Amino acid sequence: MQYFIADLHVGHKNLATKNDSRFTHGWREFDSVEEHDETIINAINQVVSPQDELYIIGDITLGSVTKPSLDYVLNILNKIKCKRIYGLIGNHEKGIMKEFKKKYNQQSYHPVLDRFADLDYIISKDFRLSDNTRQRIVMCHYPFASWPSAHNGAWHIHGHVHNPNYRLPGKILNVSIESIKHMTGKYNPVSLDWLAKVMSIQSIEIDENDSHFDMEGVD
Repeated sequence: MQYFIADLHVGHKNLATKNDSRFTHGWREFDSVEEHDETIINAINQVVSPQDELYIIGDITLGSVTKPSLDYVLNILNKIKCKRIYGLIGNHEKGIMKEFKKKYNQQSYHPVLDRFADLDYIISKDFRLSDNTRQRIVMCHYPFASWPSAHNGAWHIHGHVHNPNYRLPGKILNVSIESIKHMTGKYNPVSLDWLAKVMSIQSIEIDENDSHFDMEGVD
């Protein structure tokens, strides 16, 4: 099974501990960044298994090469119990990308790198749904107003937006931690099957005045 989540912000103290007034939605009011990071990783491990794949749609960490260190980020990611981790580059990855790229080419540097796919800005691929149909999903940290094959039913999932009520028209879903918490009441990443249920009740054209997702019938 594939799972999806965005905006982990590992090691991001201001976001995790009520110290940044920009984040007013109340989903990350932890007492410490260590508690924040442990809670997020535990929530991931509640649903993923060693046979699963996890897509992190950007902003895995704060992005500074010193706060937190690359070693700290890799140690946190190594606690995730899945077969493969796919990462997308967000705005907070810029500061750490050069160091990550250098270490990624030396996979013996850290065991998690054996399970980590190279970071990309965009991933567009077909997934096999439980009904055996194929579904194209376009993934990027940033939300698109339009994306390839949107008119043919391709899905777009993104992060970056910490306001859980933000949305654009189409089969598009914000999978930032704040959005997932708003929709499910939990910090767990969402599965491909769960995405299929949500997208099945969203039309290709969505009323631009509608500020929330209709989650009726979605467990």
